[in-house]
Amino acid sequence: MDRDRFVQIIAVLFAVSALVGATMLVPTINKQRRDLELSFDLQQGDNLPPKYALASALLGSFRGLAVDALWYRIERLKQQGKFNEANTLAQWITTLQPRFPQVWAFQAWNLAYNVSVKTNTPTERYDWVSKGIRLLRDEGIPKNRQSIRLYRELAWIFFHKMGKTADDMHWFYKRKLAEEWQEFLGAPTDGATTQQVLDQFAPIAKAIDRYFVLPRLTREARNELDHLIESVPEFKDGLTKVRDLTSVRVADQLDDYRNVYGRSRPDLIEKLSLLEQLIDEQSKRNNLNKLDVLYGDTPEAQSVVNSLAENGMALNEETLRRFGQMIVALRYNEPTRLVEMLVDKNETQLAMVVQLLTDESPSTQMGVNAILAYMRAKVLWENYHMDPGVMYELMEMYGPLDWRHPASHGVYWAFLGVRVSGELQDTTRIDLLNTDRNVIHGLQELMYLGKVSYDPGLTRIDLLPDPRFIPKYELAMVNSLKRIRGADFTLKKGTINEFENGHENFLIKAIVYSYLYGAEKQAAEYYAKSRNLYGDKGHNVRMGRYNMPLEDFVMSELKQDMDMQTQVVQFIDAMIGKALMEGLANGRLDVFSKFMKMSRVAFNEYTKDKLVDPKAEQARQKLGTFDQVFGNTYAKYMKAPSIELRLKAKVYANTPTVWREISYPNFRKALSQQCEARGLDFAAIFPAPPSIAEKEVVAPKDKGGKIKSQKTIQRK
Repeated sequence: MDRDRFVQIIAVLFAVSALVGATMLVPTINKQRRDLELSFDLQQGDNLPPKYALASALLGSFRGLAVDALWYRIERLKQQGKFNEANTLAQWITTLQPRFPQVWAFQAWNLAYNVSVKTNTPTERYDWVSKGIRLLRDEGIPKNRQSIRLYRELAWIFFHKMGKTADDMHWFYKRKLAEEWQEFLGAPTDGATTQQVLDQFAPIAKAIDRYFVLPRLTREARNELDHLIESVPEFKDGLTKVRDLTSVRVADQLDDYRNVYGRSRPDLIEKLSLLEQLIDEQSKRNNLNKLDVLYGDTPEAQSVVNSLAENGMALNEETLRRFGQMIVALRYNEPTRLVEMLVDKNETQLAMVVQLLTDESPSTQMGVNAILAYMRAKVLWENYHMDPGVMYELMEMYGPLDWRHPASHGVYWAFLGVRVSGELQDTTRIDLLNTDRNVIHGLQELMYLGKVSYDPGLTRIDLLPDPRFIPKYELAMVNSLKRIRGADFTLKKGTINEFENGHENFLIKAIVYSYLYGAEKQAAEYYAKSRNLYGDKGHNVRMGRYNMPLEDFVMSELKQDMDMQTQVVQFIDAMIGKALMEGLANGRLDVFSKFMKMSRVAFNEYTKDKLVDPKAEQARQKLGTFDQVFGNTYAKYMKAPSIELRLKAKVYANTPTVWREISYPNFRKALSQQCEARGLDFAAIFPAPPSIAEKEVVAPKDKGGKIKSQKTIQRK
């Protein structure tokens, strides 16, 4: 055998070995491609709508060139301020490259931020912001489920565009969002505890697990997996890694255990049978009729569905919103009279809904409750692409999230993005860190303004601080720090320092808010904690920050940056406003007194070294007496046309007499005119304080029916 023949044989053997090795790696590679969702089937379109698969198939390899040209054109249009034209081209890119997250992020941002501000009315602007949200929620994320960036962008729109105050229409956004979600999910019962809020949402979470096919484990399967983690040491590490991932990933892990322990430890494999059975049952739900399962669970539901069908109503979002509208209407109307009014207007479908809601028979109520839970789960999953099971899990983890609040949605999408990141091999990306921060920012916002006070009859929304989120916010920060320490982030030390600084700032806010809202014991606990963790930091030692009683510490934090009159006036005005709207409007005299104390202390602190000389420059003058300041601020709120008369009546009814006497003359005329314009009796709703009423002289009327002035009476 010559040398050339020998080389040829060796080359053939090497090629065959490489081919066999590559073939053996194909299953592993395909599994990784599937787990990371990197595969795309042009024939089936990967479950994408036909337009995406068709566009991809027609252009073939030229698709990339077309997209490059479109991107270049979009950037030029964006620089020229032609956002609508850029948006149209971006839609083409989403059609050509539905797996390209950047274009979804750009288009959503363009709609929510750029296009929206070009419109003229609040309704138009809200519509564009909603389009940006729906683009990510309904299309972008479902087609790019593992793109953390899209979760972060969606969370940011909720958190910043709707939740913050940068947009001058932000109150309109908040009210429309509250109206939308109260209509189809209802509102938490006033004064409900955290557990009561959870109990109210639990039927929806149970319905999604019971009747729908989900990518994740059901709650029952998750509980069984947790049991295996705790009871079988051999399964702990592997199952812990896949606990929050998809059912497919869990099933793959169970298959690995069968391969490892199938022959040597059949006793361990036997313990996996229940979890495997639960996963298998869930995968077969597509072959079942959901309503048949529902009727089997709650037979009373069938008669309710039949009644709705007879009136042309299906179990969809439209019907669900009819129920929501009538639940609100029943707060203000007697049921029988409401039905009569609806029948007169030929609103027979709404009349049927009212009859079902007010039917006191146990069977009807059971049926209605089951149908409402089913419809809410269905609409959330199919129309809003939100998982009620995850929503409920968040409420258990972080507190009574109110889904009428934009920050609750921001927390949901940020949390989901962090969870999805567990399926990725690369957990060091900055997208994960930023998405994690959105969870923290959302909970911070809920701590500051998480209690929603919304009455559709008042067409007004108020966001009040909710101290219940204080410990939950801290929990999120602790969990985030654990993830940072467990991942190889660049400049990890600096990142940890940033989060620790944020934790100290949180503790300070927690101290102040707990103290302001009457939870002085909790404030003392956080004060001790902050002092122990951060009291030895250089800047705190130099300031003597923690070397003072709790009340002095609170006042010290509140008085920062109050060396200018405008800042002091703003602070006092804000504190009195909170005393009225968060204290008196809710019948909370303790909250009223707390804010009044804060405002008075700030007033005294500022004015103690100021002059009474009217010729002195304004910054050196006193603000007048505190009674004058309160009376003016109180009158400003009572005269404000933007505040509903019903809310003003609540505030006035709960105002102590001494403060009524100080403020009443300042707002009487303007408010009486507002009442007169509404056809309301001002004297009955806002009676004069006794001291003022006693001094009033009943003036006789002249021939024209007008009240004569006191001077005219005295002349006679």
